[in-house]
Amino acid sequence: MSAATPAIISLLHQGMEPSSATRRFRDEPVLHWTLRRLRECKGVSDVCILCWSDQVSALREFPGLFPLERIPMPSLDAINASRRWTDGWRGGLLFATCFDPGFHGPSLLEAMRKLEADQLV
Repeated sequence: MSAATPAIISLLHQGMEPSSATRRFRDEPVLHWTLRRLRECKGVSDVCILCWSDQVSALREFPGLFPLERIPMPSLDAINASRRWTDGWRGGLLFATCFDPGFHGPSLLEAMRKLEADQLV
């Protein structure tokens, strides 16, 4: 394994206008804060954003985009529905947490292949 590891931020759970790209914190988009903090981490080489192709217009200013064609994700719909009922309770329906939306294994594997990475954060 290489010493430097790429970090991938997945926006696959957001709509066409990603809220973290437009929502502001201290007069700056939330995504700017996240990218800056990741770049400060030791061992992180590149930071990439995995997104749907219809989100690219809202993310143009951010480097390292990996757009994918939007695909139906029934498992994501089930996770979102279960989270509405759990009110943040970890271990609720489907054992879903705030980290589950946006996870799509095949898309992460494709990004790893393009980055020629054998590990990622």
